[in-house]
Order: sequence, then C-alpha cells, then structure tokens
Amino acid sequence: MMTIMKNRGNGMKIKAILIPFFCLIQGVNASERNRVEYPCYRLSQEPGLTADFDGAIWRAIPAKGGFLICESNQLAAKKPTFFKAGWTGINLCLAIKCYDGESRRLRARASEQGSVWLDDSVEIFFKPPKAKNYFQMVVNSAGTGYTGMGEAGSIGNPSWQAKSVVNNDGWSINVIIPFKMLGQTPANGERWPANVARNSFTGVPAETHTCWPPLKTGFHDTANFGEFVFKTEAPSALEAGKIAADLNAAYVIFLKEQFGRWTKEYPASLLTIKECLQAPALKSGAEALKACWDEYARLSTREGSTLDDQAIFLMRNTNLLRQTQEIKKQLALEKLFANVGK
Repeated sequence: MMTIMKNRGNGMKIKAILIPFFCLIQGVNASERNRVEYPCYRLSQEPGLTADFDGAIWRAIPAKGGFLICESNQLAAKKPTFFKAGWTGINLCLAIKCYDGESRRLRARASEQGSVWLDDSVEIFFKPPKAKNYFQMVVNSAGTGYTGMGEAGSIGNPSWQAKSVVNNDGWSINVIIPFKMLGQTPANGERWPANVARNSFTGVPAETHTCWPPLKTGFHDTANFGEFVFKTEAPSALEAGKIAADLNAAYVIFLKEQFGRWTKEYPASLLTIKECLQAPALKSGAEALKACWDEYARLSTREGSTLDDQAIFLMRNTNLLRQTQEIKKQLALEKLFANVGK
C-alpha cells in the first residue's frame, strides 16, 4: 500500500506557483523546523461522532481552511476544505468539511482496510513523539476506513472511529482517535507532526490531491508535515475568531483576489442581465444569473459573510462569466431575429 501512495505523490508534477504572501500561507508562527502550526485546544466535552462543525462543542475551536494543491504552493479554489481539531483526556477529535459541487459523483468503492485513498477521502497523519513511526488514517465519504503505520503499511484492529455525512455541498466527517491507540496523551504545549489531506475525484484534476501543510513529495512527506500544538485551555469566542483570522490570513487574501477578477465585469454583466430579463425566452436564465451576481456583490464586500460562504460561491459559480457571455450572445441573436422579422 505504501508503494502505491508514494508513486501517486511522485507522479503529481504540478508546477509550483509562488505567491507573494507565501510566508502567510498557513498563518501562525512556524516552529524551529519551519513547520506550519495548528493550535489544538482542549475540548469542554467529548464531541462524539454527530457534533455539528459549527455547533456548541466546536464553536470555540478555530477552523483552518485554504488547503494547498499537493506539491504546489497554490491554494485550491474549486474543492475547498476546512477542519477543526481538539482533544480530551481520552481522544483526539477532528471535524472536517469537504465542499464539492458534484457530491452525487463522489467515489466510495473501497472496502474496510482497502485502497480507501483511491476514493473521495480524507487522510490524517500523526507522529506522536514517543512513536517509532507515524500513523495514517484514511476515511472515505461513505465512512469506510484504512489504518496504516509508516512503512509497515496496514495495521489490524484499529480503534478509531469516523462518521461521514453527504449533502448537496459535499461531505463532512467527524473522527475520534483514542490516545491509547497512538501510544500517549499529549501534554500542554507538546508538538506532534501532523498532516490533514484530501483526495477528490469528482473533477478538476489539478485539485485531486490537496493538503494543509506545504508538502513537496506527496502525503507521506513527513519532513514537511505541519504540527498540532496541544493546548489545555480553550480560547474565548473572541480569541477564537482572532486565531482563525491569523490561521486563514492568506486564504482571505486569495479569496479576495478570486472575487476581484470579476469586478471589472460586474457592471456590464448587470446591464446584460437587465436586458435579458425583458426577453421572455431568456428571462428564466437571466433571473438565475442575476441571483448569482447579487450574491457575488454581497460576498465581495464580506459583510455578514464567512470564508465558507465565499468558498462555496466560487465552487458553485466557476462558470459565471462564461454563462453571462453566453446569454449575452443569445440576446444578440434575439435582437437580430427581431429586426429581420420587421
């Protein structure tokens, strides 16, 4: 199994795109080994497998978005992913949202302890300080799992649990990993090398493999894993918001740039749609486009919007400009035929 995974990583020859704010890509200060960090706070209670990502248990835990295309410094735009992580005295817990505009096409074919990484799936890696090797946990959109340990490959009788839910915007997963399985419970301030990654096979080949840390040689690139920094006291709601803003600083800039690409087209697009609304044959399509552009106007100011809102909009409306141009051409044909008939 490990050979397959490594070949997959070595086969992705995506040209790196350097962005001016590379030093901000994951937010928060890096460790001495220049690893990106995620602050893993102690939870007030066990979240279980059904706790909502935005519910009370997870509310004070900062979310990390802005996954990178694996082996690239480029942020993923069409397959956004967010995760939260926390811990109790017994378990390490994660809640992960995998947005996907084509959730009906999600691939979930593998059997338990099979090639789950070839499905639409999440891969989680940890290297506890006392462990001789790193743990790999993979779970697909159907909740089927795989557990491995370093070069040894699959390990039997894993005790971690996962539950997935599929909806129109993609799928989400809750994961509970007992510290007993990992061999130790962390202390306050302890750092564990970690990786949270995603496999997506519903389209957009460039974003098939995305990850939180800036990996260079596939998901098993332990030298470039990030670090979970364990903290015993959870932040206040205000503090959590500031921490999340730091974690996602580069992603905010990225989304702003993505929205900014449409700014010049916005006024002309509105005029086109206004005309199309007067044409009976085009009215239905024009109304749908107007709703999209109105949403764009609201989200581009970020008033009352979240990173999730912006990420979902970009995922759903990658062809908005093209669709607007197409209806403009249809309008021109309508006018032409109307003049011919006179």
